[in-house]
Amino acid sequence: MALSSSDLARRAFYPYADFFQTVPIISIAPLLVIWFGFGRPTVIASAAIVSVFPIIASTLLGLKSTEPSLVDLFKLYSATGRQALWMLKIPFALPQIFSGLRIASGLAVVGAIVGEFIGGGGLGSVVDSARTQQRIDRFLRRC
Repeated sequence: MALSSSDLARRAFYPYADFFQTVPIISIAPLLVIWFGFGRPTVIASAAIVSVFPIIASTLLGLKSTEPSLVDLFKLYSATGRQALWMLKIPFALPQIFSGLRIASGLAVVGAIVGEFIGGGGLGSVVDSARTQQRIDRFLRRC
């Protein structure tokens, strides 16, 4: 919401959101191991990095795509910025927000598995050990 209301905040933060959305998580995962160590914090950070930025991008798109005639109508009736946000922009942006949440839920699973590949433990390590031993049956039994 802050990105849609402030041009300065959008110019300062949105390039980083774009960067993290386009860079594959497998290239960032070794840095996460350095910063957080092995284990659960790396998995959580990996899933969060992958999933939060599609939500930001789709929410920003939804908030910015509010019909200009409706925004003008709210200005005509002297609505405050907060009223316009809560009564117009957020309801108008709900389809894009839920679309971003749907995309992020699938990407969070991918991010968690990548974090487990690099950070150890969980399904990622089972998949990696089954892959190195060429034991597909072992992987299928665990899933």
